[in-house]
Amino acid sequence: MKLYFTGDTKGLYTGIRIILKDLKIKNSKDGMEVVCKKGNCLKVTKKNGKAEIVYSEKAEFFRGLSYVVSREGDFTVEEKTAFSKNGVMLDCSRNAVLSLDTVKYFLRKMALMGLNLCMLYTEDTYEIENEPYFGYLRGRYTFDELKEIDDYAYALGIEAIPCMQTLSHLERAFQWDVYRDIKNSPYTILVDEEKSYEFIEKMIVAASKPFRTNRIHIGMDEAHDLAEGAHKRIYGEQPKHEVMARHVKRVLEIVKKHKLKPMMWSDMHFRASFGDYYTDSRIVPQEVIKNIPKDVDQIYWDYYNESESLLSHMMDIHKSFGTKTIFAGGIWSWKGASADYGITMRTTVPALTQCIKKGIKEVFATAWGDNGAETSVLSILYGLQVYAEFGYRGGYDYEYTKKRFLECTGENADAFLGMTDFQIPVLKSGNRATDGYLMKGYLYEDPLLMIFEKDFEDFDLPATYKGLSEKYAKYAEESVALADVMTQYSALAEFLYNKAVWREIAPVAVREKDAEKITDAVNAATAMRKSAEKLIKVWRALWYGRNKPFGFEIIEIRVGGMLSRCITAEQRIKAFAKGRLKDIPELSEEKLYKNKAGNGVVLYCGHYLGTIAPCEL
Repeated sequence: MKLYFTGDTKGLYTGIRIILKDLKIKNSKDGMEVVCKKGNCLKVTKKNGKAEIVYSEKAEFFRGLSYVVSREGDFTVEEKTAFSKNGVMLDCSRNAVLSLDTVKYFLRKMALMGLNLCMLYTEDTYEIENEPYFGYLRGRYTFDELKEIDDYAYALGIEAIPCMQTLSHLERAFQWDVYRDIKNSPYTILVDEEKSYEFIEKMIVAASKPFRTNRIHIGMDEAHDLAEGAHKRIYGEQPKHEVMARHVKRVLEIVKKHKLKPMMWSDMHFRASFGDYYTDSRIVPQEVIKNIPKDVDQIYWDYYNESESLLSHMMDIHKSFGTKTIFAGGIWSWKGASADYGITMRTTVPALTQCIKKGIKEVFATAWGDNGAETSVLSILYGLQVYAEFGYRGGYDYEYTKKRFLECTGENADAFLGMTDFQIPVLKSGNRATDGYLMKGYLYEDPLLMIFEKDFEDFDLPATYKGLSEKYAKYAEESVALADVMTQYSALAEFLYNKAVWREIAPVAVREKDAEKITDAVNAATAMRKSAEKLIKVWRALWYGRNKPFGFEIIEIRVGGMLSRCITAEQRIKAFAKGRLKDIPELSEEKLYKNKAGNGVVLYCGHYLGTIAPCEL
């Protein structure tokens, strides 16, 4: 395909070259003419072998281009977005620091979707001059790398905004003793300490300097130990909202000094008021509201709630602050080794619906990698399409969004929506948000101790994972650019299935000393061990291909440890089969409940350390 652009193309050509190269389309005078015009909304017309894109900003132009290059025949598309800013925050702090190529891949696909905002969440993964321990051995971005990302994003009409922390979530930096004087706790900076604000200024300057925007995300969420720890020992007990107000004021003085426009998470205003965040009835007291600076955009983050009435109430409270409200939702990439589009869609649709009703003009999706970034962030791609279509079309149309996903990425939406099939559904009643955390517990559960054997006794785990490996192997063959992601899912499914078969057979075989079942258990152990070897191999290839190398040591320790235990399980069951062992106590001992509540729901199993064994790790 060849295209030739005429008309109002000022500022577009760098981005056009990027997109056309990615799509393998030539820019040539003998190609189809694409007339470019500035307007107040997006309108794309293709007729008699000629196309016209009317656009109000770069992001709309590139979305328009996606229609031109993907649709045959004559057509007209008219769209006006509900959001002035719509995009994503990519977590680069939970071990996986995305490579420049991966960030650029996201930016190209976002441009075709029409998204225009991107943040890289960096707690300590950016360099600060004369602070060698900040981001040490963590894959931190250099100034030049961040500048390159910003230039690339700008060419595609995407505002790249620095995103960092100025209160809590600093545990990776604070693990080093050089920061002991400014540490309130392992997680939170020491508020009211002058050295803290000297360091915060260093962070703000370093984080913002590579970017052309004057906007900055200063964090400040989830400081659960605010006014506790060292602060309480030094200054005595003080009201949390007063400590928070003082800290925000000091940080804003630094931000304004450097002529930056800040935004921050809003949850600490709520937590300082009544110890919690979400509410469908309570309100933030006026004494707290009066201390909220009016020139700081407040980000209401909500990844959990499905109730439009609760979402509506929360947005009304934010409106009462007298500040601009930005909404942050979640594409659930933090529940273990697979994304969950089930809860993503159950929370995203009502939240974005309320954003439109309440007139919230800036939204973005978060893609966290809690506890190790086991899910590749590339798995969130379909979620970005949902945000884009919601913005431009005012709602979620399942079939149309899948069609647009294929047009913008070349990928099969079913491969992404099907990632939810890796999750283990909660039985009976309970918080559906915890579903996938069970899969993480099951993934890392020791194959001999089987600490969740009793908890999972009502789950048909072989049936849950049977056939998934073959399905994702097929998706890998069909994928345009994400075969490595689909291959990893295929290997993951294969291991989870073989482990499920082992779990069903081995304890019974040992307890009953049934010869036929013991033979089956030996075969299951071998299959489990081989699939663990395959899993770590493809996981390694995916990580090194898409991220900086730092951080994979944690995955390798976890999966490699699992492989080692699979080898031990195979050796012990073979010895038992040959009569060299009269018992395997780890398997034969009757198990007790670990995380199962009285109502039959298996509770949170989302942290690696809580899923391995009762002994100290």
